[in-house]
Amino acid sequence: MYTPREYADAFVIAKEALGLVAKLQTPPTPDVYELLYRYSAGGDNGLRDALDYCLNDAGTVSKKQMQHLKQTFLSATESAEANARISEQLAEELGGLKSIVDDQLAASGEFNSSLGSAAANLRPESTPDEARACIELAMSCNEEMQGQLKQVTSKLATSQTHIDEMQGRLLESQKLLLIDPVTEVGNRRFFDTMMLRRFQPDHNRARHNFLLIIDLDNFKDVNDTYGHSTGDRVLRYAASMIQKLAKEASVARYGGDEFAVFLESDDIGEGKELGKAICDHFAKASMKDAETNVRIDQVTTSIGVSRLRVDDDRESWFNRADKLLYSAKQGGRNRVMHERDFSDLKTTKV
Repeated sequence: MYTPREYADAFVIAKEALGLVAKLQTPPTPDVYELLYRYSAGGDNGLRDALDYCLNDAGTVSKKQMQHLKQTFLSATESAEANARISEQLAEELGGLKSIVDDQLAASGEFNSSLGSAAANLRPESTPDEARACIELAMSCNEEMQGQLKQVTSKLATSQTHIDEMQGRLLESQKLLLIDPVTEVGNRRFFDTMMLRRFQPDHNRARHNFLLIIDLDNFKDVNDTYGHSTGDRVLRYAASMIQKLAKEASVARYGGDEFAVFLESDDIGEGKELGKAICDHFAKASMKDAETNVRIDQVTTSIGVSRLRVDDDRESWFNRADKLLYSAKQGGRNRVMHERDFSDLKTTKV
């Protein structure tokens, strides 16, 4: 049962969400209402950033934009819920598997006890009838044990099939949680995972680790000029080309029109070279929207490249790359800013 305070808070959120329905002039379908309720409730920074643009800059939201928001944010929630359900089913199946093993151990104990009893009763002075009875008992126990083993084998095979199926579903569900639905590269959760992995004790620090933060220059103009659908296709193209140029790296959409690339290499200059290759490609690329057949103004990139230092934490490493990106944009865009190639970058100033 809700407390008066919880009821009042929920009512305030619901009232704000309905107010946004009217402001954005969008029909209050369940999906739309859920998005706006979650926005009003707070706690989802990605959704808040996306809707803030609609509220503050555009003043409205199109049907396609709402579908995109639903796909991005509600699908992630559904994937998390599916992930939890599959995990529960997997735990239940593993519990059943333990029960099978426990039953088999109990049956094995009874079998050993019966054989021990038969062996104890079989003595040199036993009569033929007594010996026959002991042998028949042993054979009966063996037959019963063979039947038990056959049942266990069948149950284990069925359980293994169920576990394999659920593990596959769990893997797919986990993948969905890490993939950006628009660009099909890693999402912000994937970015956080890759960042965290670099600071695990078992991570190989002998290699050089680079973080590239990539921003599409003046991308807002693409949305404003050609529409958000075309903007999404430009984002997909950009993501696919970054992934193609950074084959050995991990690529994530950090947010909006920003991408992040995690690169490991034995070559201290490879981070800079990859940044230059990406920047050069977009500087020369000519894009045309395949669906509308409209040629799109050139989209260049600004890139910041930082190398992981021995005294870095996640925040310092990212902030350094972000500052370098800011310097690239302040310097005129369409360029790469990177740290100097000192052998010990601990003393390098950004």
